Amino acid sequence: MKVYGVAAIGYKNPQRDRAGWPGATLVDPNFQPPLRALPGTPLAATSPQVGGRDFLARLLGHQVLQTGIERTHFRADRLGAKLGRVNSHWDSPPAEGRCRCRSKDCLGGVDPVRAVPDRCQFSPAPTRLSSKSASRGRSPANNRACDVIHPLPGGAGSSADRMLEIESAVLHGYNQPIAVEGLELSDPGRGEVLVELKASGVCHSDWHVIKGDWSDVPPPVVLGHEGAGIVRAIGRGVNSVREGDHVILSWMPNCGRCEACQHGHPNVCYDPPPSTASARSPRTGQDVPFLYGVGSMSTHSLVNENVAIPIDKSMPFAQASLIGCGVTTGVGAVINTARVRPGSTVAVFGAGGVGLCVVQGAAIAGATTIIAVDLLDDKLERARRMGATQTVNAAECDPVEAIRELTGGLGAHYAFEAIGLVPEPFVQAIRATRTRGTTVWVGHAPENTPVTLDAHDLMFEKTVIGSMYGSARPRIDFPRMVALYQAGRLNLDGLITRSFPLGRVNEAFRLLAEGKVARSVLTL
Repeated sequence: MKVYGVAAIGYKNPQRDRAGWPGATLVDPNFQPPLRALPGTPLAATSPQVGGRDFLARLLGHQVLQTGIERTHFRADRLGAKLGRVNSHWDSPPAEGRCRCRSKDCLGGVDPVRAVPDRCQFSPAPTRLSSKSASRGRSPANNRACDVIHPLPGGAGSSADRMLEIESAVLHGYNQPIAVEGLELSDPGRGEVLVELKASGVCHSDWHVIKGDWSDVPPPVVLGHEGAGIVRAIGRGVNSVREGDHVILSWMPNCGRCEACQHGHPNVCYDPPPSTASARSPRTGQDVPFLYGVGSMSTHSLVNENVAIPIDKSMPFAQASLIGCGVTTGVGAVINTARVRPGSTVAVFGAGGVGLCVVQGAAIAGATTIIAVDLLDDKLERARRMGATQTVNAAECDPVEAIRELTGGLGAHYAFEAIGLVPEPFVQAIRATRTRGTTVWVGHAPENTPVTLDAHDLMFEKTVIGSMYGSARPRIDFPRMVALYQAGRLNLDGLITRSFPLGRVNEAFRLLAEGKVARSVLTL
């Protein structure tokens, strides 16, 4: 027997009730519904060929919680956990004429007595299916005993007609052009938020995904993890945002319960809740997940409630979107990770989007000497406009020696690697750090990037630390970044070099790869 959690709705057959409930008859034994296991929700579950209650009681290892007149209820979360499978999407396209509602709030009307009509907007009014009809295998079209199982009338009004049509940038294979195509999105489920994206940053992390540098992100996938938009709908149980709120999306969800979260480090949560939301391709019938549970290069996205951070509605969307990753990563590495002290000297390797944010973070923290290092003069000039006091072109000299000369032969109090492409800058940042100084690795290098160190470089009590997402607490730091921008202390306008519509996403990534932009933004 293949059980998905809501195995099927069985109906008591009076002819076979002499032994207490020796079995049950499925309304449609050939159809296997998806699992939607909501904790604490009573769901009816029986087996077509095995004693219903007795079998599932043995399977679950606990007693039936509630017995109704016509069905037996179990807690869906225990059933799903016991069976070891939780899947909120269809494993294959449903047969023609069946309810294709993919709303995670639709429980299939498993209890018509307490059915909520709007759980499935595509089903007729609830009616009971008689035991006689069930025993003969009938499935009247007007039955709402289980909306996701029973056939529905064809034509207009089917769930496919009610799916939200969105436009998204989809990566179908590594090192392939990005396709902008139409997808379909269901309503938000429990704990989920539907966001209409207004802007998405074009981040180097997406470029790593496109090139296949990070194997944990297989295609197809909706790209983008740096976005801002408006909440258009919320699922059940959502209480931190409301429809109409302007939000920045964080790509790092957190559980709030583990040791790291409890110590105030949700950016390195031990058990981040996975995102099960995805869009569906009407062309292939395939589910397409959102990158890092965000997928900001799309007109709409379904996200976990705790990654949608409300912000002041006066904040421009393009600038707000950058706070979702690059700005928080760079500024946060200075303020949160390194905790740069006023009057310090800071060296920044890399003057790209994140490096420029490190430079700005150092200026905000009160560093008096800020040295930017890069290979391109135009990037170094941009770094000066962002707050760098000195610049070093690493194509023309040894950057380590140049930094030492600018700091009286001592090196910088803090050195930041903000490139994340090749090993050399990681090592150079350590060597450019003075005794008892701190080196922060901000750039996320491709997998299998070996870095070889001379142990002697660390003997004089230097500290080397990585920075994940700027050690951010998004609910605290995102509004603070907005406030810094509004106060004129954080220059986000100067970060945006180019803006493109979604249809020109490939051009935006080409300019990123060529190093010709600080940050591009897709306007949606």
